[in-house]
Amino acid sequence: MSAGDDDLNWRIEQTCREGWPAATEAVVEGWLLRRSGGRIRRTNSANPLRGKRGAPDAVINAAESFYIGHGQTPLFRVPDIAGELEAVLDHRGYQPEGGTIHL
Repeated sequence: MSAGDDDLNWRIEQTCREGWPAATEAVVEGWLLRRSGGRIRRTNSANPLRGKRGAPDAVINAAESFYIGHGQTPLFRVPDIAGELEAVLDHRGYQPEGGTIHL
């Protein structure tokens, strides 16, 4: 993926996030933890932010505490441009579900 593609993908991520805001958001380790209740995954999941992100285990631990503390199952969006959590999530027993494709 080229730097131009990377930039475009991050802009698409931001536009989608801003187009469907969550009721509650918290930034942790370079990830945006979004919570709105209900069943909409995009507004009830951990989403990567552009730039430096924390170590995968720290991110997952923080997100699990956040979502479980609010009575929700932790859910992680792992786009190709920020796939560093994928192997660790797999090792912890998380399974891919609900894939999406952007433009």
